[in-house]
Amino acid sequence: MSDVPSVANVRPNFLQFLGRFENGELVERLTDDLRELVAKMEQLEQDHGVQQSKGELQLTLKLNRKKGGYDLTAEIKTKAPKAPAPTEFMWANEHNSLVPENPRQQKFAFQEVVRGRGEPRGEA
Repeated sequence: MSDVPSVANVRPNFLQFLGRFENGELVERLTDDLRELVAKMEQLEQDHGVQQSKGELQLTLKLNRKKGGYDLTAEIKTKAPKAPAPTEFMWANEHNSLVPENPRQQKFAFQEVVRGRGEPRGEA
């Protein structure tokens, strides 16, 4: 009598099941997708200063019972956070148009003053 348990009596846990699925390729894909998701979230902080974001990695196992056995299909979906949309602040003018300068703010007429090096300042 052999000490090797019969396949019918083996009860692998879920992690063992995943490790055997697609000869271990499913676990490799999950690992790669998780790393890619984390990298996108880290890049979001570096590029846009977003310190809090949410991502998602979803594994769906589809089981199809037929002919006394099962066809299994694994689908992996990731959802990375999006970069914030750029914003622009504008004011409404008297015509209800949006403009980049405050129409109620007084404007000053500035002139460029050019003088040579070492010349004294003009009298006030």
